[in-house]
Amino acid sequence: MYTACSEAGMLLRSKANFMKKNPISAVPATRRERLCTATSRTHDALDKHAFFGALASGTLPLGAYATYLRAWTAVAAAVEACMKDCTHTAVRALAGQWTHVLPALHRDLLHLAEPCPADPPAAVERAGQWAAGIRLRAAETPAALVGILYVTAGAGLGAAVLAPRARDCFGFGDGPGADALSALARGAELSWPAFTKCLDGLELTPAEDDAATAAATDYFEGLRRVADALVPYDPASLRTFAFTLNPHAGNQPVTEDPREIAAARVAAHRCWEAFPYLKARYGLKGRLYADSDGAWLATLAGLGKEAALRQILWLGRVLAARGMPSAILEDKLRRMAEAFGAEFPDRPEPAARFTELADHLCAAREATLDAANAAALVQGFGEELTAKETAGIPALLVAAAVDEANGATGAVAAIRDWMAATEFFPPEWTKAADRLVVDTRARLHGKTP
Repeated sequence: MYTACSEAGMLLRSKANFMKKNPISAVPATRRERLCTATSRTHDALDKHAFFGALASGTLPLGAYATYLRAWTAVAAAVEACMKDCTHTAVRALAGQWTHVLPALHRDLLHLAEPCPADPPAAVERAGQWAAGIRLRAAETPAALVGILYVTAGAGLGAAVLAPRARDCFGFGDGPGADALSALARGAELSWPAFTKCLDGLELTPAEDDAATAAATDYFEGLRRVADALVPYDPASLRTFAFTLNPHAGNQPVTEDPREIAAARVAAHRCWEAFPYLKARYGLKGRLYADSDGAWLATLAGLGKEAALRQILWLGRVLAARGMPSAILEDKLRRMAEAFGAEFPDRPEPAARFTELADHLCAAREATLDAANAAALVQGFGEELTAKETAGIPALLVAAAVDEANGATGAVAAIRDWMAATEFFPPEWTKAADRLVVDTRARLHGKTP
């Protein structure tokens, strides 16, 4: 996430200036040159911004850099979501040459989670506004994404300079921390010529060209506003948000107690490790959600019993419909109880509340299908596959069928559809999984979907 390479920008702007002074001999500017010229002022201001100057001099606080990565993640997610939904021919053509950096960003964020557990509120607010503005522009005029893709693709040229600076500034070495910058730089090295050729060949109306130019300028402006909130960096102003733990999480409430967050992250990690399915399906983005969801679960300890129960039943249905049976939530609650009990031995109430909620989920499931029947179904499935990624899938399918019978519409399909789209499951395995679901539904205690 950086402006296009200064040297390349200077060359293009020099050509544009020459054309202005020599209109008779000038060749009409390409779209790339027009975008570069239109954004040159904002671009130049960013090149000279104190944030990037501090990074170059090795004086940028690590916390400021972590917030920058979180803002980048929120914006990159917004751009990817807009591209996924966009059917505009020009946008689809450019998308094939665009570098997807979210997996690398997720690695960097997890690496910086513990040393940088808070953010400046103004930067968080501006990052949200920046991402929301991108979504709004793309919804109003899909061709606006052309300008945003130009800026973000060109950022890889600058990232080739920023990545080594970040590694030197913060001592990342070859490990994560600057993986996203490195990935962006590699992407530009491989695809920038093809991207710009495609960009210049696009057929856009004058109005669409104007929308693309405005969107490119606004993208730079969004970055500048976030950078303004990070330099100077005020450690006294920092707070922990859901955004801090997971920039994809929006504005959901989370605990701000550092010890509670640490305990919730321990529980989230242990639950994540206990279910290889989670990593296979959701990747590191899911790991970030595990942290933010855990910090949200921590807030339930302060609610009354009935209010907390309503919240957990609601969350259980939502997660089940997205492919995470309530058995996983029950496991996480028990691990929350264990982690909070260890961290707060003088405060037994939170651990007791998490255990109480987990027991309720377990009781609701066993009222529909008892543990003995569930175990027999899983055992009867056999071991068609031994791949780590599929470990535990039969038990989760059984749990999903139970959740569906208890009101979580689509819980089985949420797992089954994923299975159909991955390479882990040969046809004979998926046929056996379908039989398992049928057998499970036949054993439910009077409830069928």
